[in-house]
Amino acid sequence: MAIVGSSGAGKSWLACRLAAVLGFTHVELDAIHHGPGWSAMSADEMRARLEVACPADGAWVADGNYETKGGDLVRERGDTVIWLDFPRMTVMRQLAWRTLRRGILREQLWNGNRESLRDALSRDPQRSVLLWSWTQHEPQRRRYAAQRDSRWICLTSRAQVRRFLATLPASPG
Repeated sequence: MAIVGSSGAGKSWLACRLAAVLGFTHVELDAIHHGPGWSAMSADEMRARLEVACPADGAWVADGNYETKGGDLVRERGDTVIWLDFPRMTVMRQLAWRTLRRGILREQLWNGNRESLRDALSRDPQRSVLLWSWTQHEPQRRRYAAQRDSRWICLTSRAQVRRFLATLPASPG
């Protein structure tokens, strides 16, 4: 199962819950892609890692986009693709709060990385997750709308996500 959507839409949050309820492995593409010091994994290396982490016959929930670095492979192999297609303002509100919390608390992410409030306020979308999400929201929406097929579930609000989660069986153990 693959979960896609804008940065800050809640992909990892949902994937973590789905993996726990279904008893699947959670694969966070950001954790694979971002090495120490925010170093980016090459497309070939990431694709090779995803080949192993997301086998065609496996029980996994992967969250992330990475369209040119293996995200296509993840979506092709997933029996279901959940698209969190929230309005831009909803995503930006969620992302701003998350970024502020992570920056103030100096929350450690993948491979020792931390989000910086200075980077968040940068005018460079390669440094600012806020600006990245803002500029990529509509182009990404158009790409995903064109890719949708019968395996895709499109959730457009937090209320729809809650209703979707309520349809799942109770968590094991």
